[in-house]
Amino acid sequence: MLDPEHPMLSVRRQCELIGLNRSTVYYEPAPERAANLALMRLIDEQYTTCPFYGSRRIAAWLRTQGHEVNRKRVAAPIAAHGPGSHLPEAELVGRACP
Repeated sequence: MLDPEHPMLSVRRQCELIGLNRSTVYYEPAPERAANLALMRLIDEQYTTCPFYGSRRIAAWLRTQGHEVNRKRVAAPIAAHGPGSHLPEAELVGRACP
């Protein structure tokens, strides 16, 4: 897309031509912390085991496991699964969770 080594066009000019902010070119996202990745793994495992659990119930379960989380922190990874990711519901009939 951009060629920082271009002999005729500076990075500034290339960004201007394609309508991109220069800060976007140099941005490097911060890596995820290990504690956050472990928490997301727990949320994913619980949601996979009990897909009918909502964010409130998973947050309550995490609190019983010793994690201090609120519903909003749990809701984002659940939303990443996408709407209806736990369907079809026919497989869930009579299924109990620990």
